[in-house]
Amino acid sequence: MSALLVACGGATTPPEPLRTPADRPIGLSTAGDEFAPTEAAAEGAIELTLRRADGTFVDVGELRGQIVVLFVLATFDGPSQMALLPLRSLAEQSPEIRILGIAAQPSARLLVDAYENALSPPFPVTYDPEDTVAAGTSSLGELEAVPTLIVLDRRGVEAARFTGFCDGACLTELIAQAR
Repeated sequence: MSALLVACGGATTPPEPLRTPADRPIGLSTAGDEFAPTEAAAEGAIELTLRRADGTFVDVGELRGQIVVLFVLATFDGPSQMALLPLRSLAEQSPEIRILGIAAQPSARLLVDAYENALSPPFPVTYDPEDTVAAGTSSLGELEAVPTLIVLDRRGVEAARFTGFCDGACLTELIAQAR
């Protein structure tokens, strides 16, 4: 992969400086973010800042007040790609539920854009610029495998977790635990 990037000139461009949510006024989303802050953090609430392929940040804490499905995936993984079917149905049938993809794999930064362009998921797909999700050191804790679905209740606290392929009925049951 490195040889391909060098041959295409992709590895010769220095990365843009990492901007953090601290670079913006408290309570305001960066341009392009579709998420707005809602409620104060509850004890045990998931705090995680992720990045989209376009460089904008998504702060999971800013999604409080809504039920959120965190879809932890690997872009190359068959079961992760199969999981898009029930998630696509959920996005269409329940637009009030926020879905956020998190690519947890080596070089996720380089693969998220291609994944979104190829599969057109109906939700944003992000990566962890600090690689704490894949390492198991983020506020999500240790991940057994991908895909993993983590459902957050309106307080931002984990209400349900499922590892592996989760069909529509499974997804409905997980979301019921967050209501």
